[in-house]
Amino acid sequence: MSTDQIQDTITREIEIDAPLALVWELVSQPGWWINDGAIVDNTIEEKDGAWHVTNSTHGTFPLLLADSREPSYVAFRWAPWDERTVEAGNTLVEFFLAGPGDGPVTVRVVESGFASIDLATDKVADNYQENESGWETELGALRTHLEAR
Repeated sequence: MSTDQIQDTITREIEIDAPLALVWELVSQPGWWINDGAIVDNTIEEKDGAWHVTNSTHGTFPLLLADSREPSYVAFRWAPWDERTVEAGNTLVEFFLAGPGDGPVTVRVVESGFASIDLATDKVADNYQENESGWETELGALRTHLEAR
């Protein structure tokens, strides 16, 4: 597969029956989506200008905060394939929140930048496919977690 065949962007959306402030509180946490389909308490440490999120199963992932506009938008850069490349080769993960203060809240995630990553094409394509289904799982976990509160 050549780089011109790699898809660049994944977009997923879900509606959550919870107050906007509660959704923002979780979605704005670095790496909340690093888990196995259920929200867990990852260890988060700020070091060398990045957030290092450690999940007991999946290891440590550095994330860079790209932008934050409470309570409607937050974006992170991350490189889940190699923690050493977060500053050089990464994707942008954006979360858009919309809805009234008391809910429901629509959460849209857009992960982009796959086509410009300087890694083996098959590795990028595999990561794209994993994340394509992974975002559905993670948004479902987000809804389950927040609606149970």
